[in-house]
Amino acid sequence: MEMEKEKNKKEKEEEQKEEGYFAKDKRKKMTVVFHAVLAPHFKFEKNQGDRIFMRFGGVAFGEFHDDVVEVHPERNLENDFILVQAKLLVPCDYVSDKRPYKYIVFKAKRKDSEKDEHLWDYLIDWGHTANRCLQIPKDRCQTGAVWHQYDDTIFSPPGKFQSFRNTIPIECVKSMGTVKGRSIATFAMLGEVNFTNWEAVEAVNDIAYCMKQTMVEKGGEYKNNVPSSYNFYTILKEFIKAKIKKSEAEDKTDLVSSVSIAYIIYVHSVYTNLDPEDYKRLFFSLILRPDPKEQTCIAFESLLDRIPCEQWQNLGEAIRVICRHASENHHDRHDWLFAVPLVHFLTQVSQPFSNSVLLMEKPKDKDDTWWGASGFDTESMRKRTFTKNRYR
Repeated sequence: MEMEKEKNKKEKEEEQKEEGYFAKDKRKKMTVVFHAVLAPHFKFEKNQGDRIFMRFGGVAFGEFHDDVVEVHPERNLENDFILVQAKLLVPCDYVSDKRPYKYIVFKAKRKDSEKDEHLWDYLIDWGHTANRCLQIPKDRCQTGAVWHQYDDTIFSPPGKFQSFRNTIPIECVKSMGTVKGRSIATFAMLGEVNFTNWEAVEAVNDIAYCMKQTMVEKGGEYKNNVPSSYNFYTILKEFIKAKIKKSEAEDKTDLVSSVSIAYIIYVHSVYTNLDPEDYKRLFFSLILRPDPKEQTCIAFESLLDRIPCEQWQNLGEAIRVICRHASENHHDRHDWLFAVPLVHFLTQVSQPFSNSVLLMEKPKDKDDTWWGASGFDTESMRKRTFTKNRYR
């Protein structure tokens, strides 16, 4: 009997530990996952006892006095930056409005230091008293929901020399540049996205929201905190171009990943500024390779299984728009034709391995519907001229 009580006690303790700071609060909760990049200025060493925590404003959170949640290193990045993450189970009511917070790095005592040290997250250009701001969209703040908060780079309080350099209004001269820090974090967050499922689209949209809608809290006032020279579009474009090129080089093309990428570059208007070779790689990755013996296309069937049916039409229309843009702006390139069958199937203009045949009547002049070319730009192909006696 005593052993059973002890077991139940331990299980309850473990449950409370997992639920964290708000374990005793019985209200409906949601999970907030914080992602950030820790700058090398902290000289963080986990094996030396260093730890990272988060503190929040508001009575329910301890008014910046309590370590509400611990932040854990996920992986090392280039130049000694570290990708970090924290998970907080919190009552929905507490995050339904703007919520100020900060990261704190606990530096354990070393042989060459007199005592432990707490280094607070420092927002460049805003000073020591400025805080980050959590602002979850209203429709995402629901019981049982998971919100991913993507933050930029966490910098340490600057020393005297760093403070002087930071006053110079030139980004490349600053020792801790806001644009550089945000760009590094954006690349790192995009690199964590799993493009082999539909959730990749929502993840990129959330990264864009967090990076482009950032606010800062100072003295009870909330203000915009997005550097004027920060450009999410440019970073996403370079990331997508590198990803498409890498997939081609490694011959690891996945149809779901390719379709997700196509939809992402459509939503964020990246498709309007790609190079011809980028279009070629993208369209080639959208080719449907069937199994004639089985009369099926495994990749396409997998695509339909892994992407919500209510999105099929949107995907098809998005790829059609990209095809049209490529054909209108690169008349000598016709790689977009590779994607036409996929567009037809997604928009349900035709069905894979259908027994239906083409209409036998003669098509009307400029009737794109008969050819299955409705919505595509075929004008450049029609205008191709041949010199007289070319084949004589």
